[in-house]
Amino acid sequence: MSDNCSKIEIQSARSKILTFYPFRSAYHFSRETDLRNVVSQFPEGVVACSSSFVAGKEHVDSLLDHSAESWARYTFLAHNRSIDLLMRITCQRQISKAVDASGIRSSRDVALFGLANEVSQISFAESLMKRSGGSRHDSLLELDAKKIRFLKEFHSLPIWVETERIPQLLQEKSAILVFSK
Repeated sequence: MSDNCSKIEIQSARSKILTFYPFRSAYHFSRETDLRNVVSQFPEGVVACSSSFVAGKEHVDSLLDHSAESWARYTFLAHNRSIDLLMRITCQRQISKAVDASGIRSSRDVALFGLANEVSQISFAESLMKRSGGSRHDSLLELDAKKIRFLKEFHSLPIWVETERIPQLLQEKSAILVFSK
C-alpha cells in the first residue's frame, strides 16, 4: 500500500466532517497499455493518468490538498470526484478534453493518486494496477527533462520558465479552473 497515506479530516461548509486518505504512486508497464477498463473499476476519488502530467510529488500533494478543501466547500469541477481530479491534474475545463489528454488509452508510465474514503480503496486500486501488468515505480512522479518539455508545450508555458516554478504555475492554473466554469 502507499506509504504516503495519512488520514485527513476537514469540516465541510455544511458542518459535516469529511474524511479522506490522500495517496500517490506510479506504475510502469512494459508496453503501452489501455487502462480504460482498469480505471472504470476504481472507486470514486481515485484516478490514473500519464505520469507526464505530474510535476513532482509535491505537485500531486498540493493538488490533493486543494481538492479536499474545494470539496469541503462543495466546489466541484465535475460531479464525479475522479473526473474532478483528472480535470485538475490536466488543467482542462472540459471533461472530454481531460479524459483525452490523460493518456489512459495508451501509456507506459502512469500516475495513480486520489482522495480515497477508505484505506481499502487505495489497496484495491493499486492491486488493479499490478494485476494489469504495472510495476510500482514512484520515481516516475519526479520532474525530469522530458516532463519539463511536455508540460511547457502542453500548458503553453514560456520556454524561459524556470523548472522549479513549473509545479507552482500548474497549481495556480488548476486553481483557476474553478472560476472559469
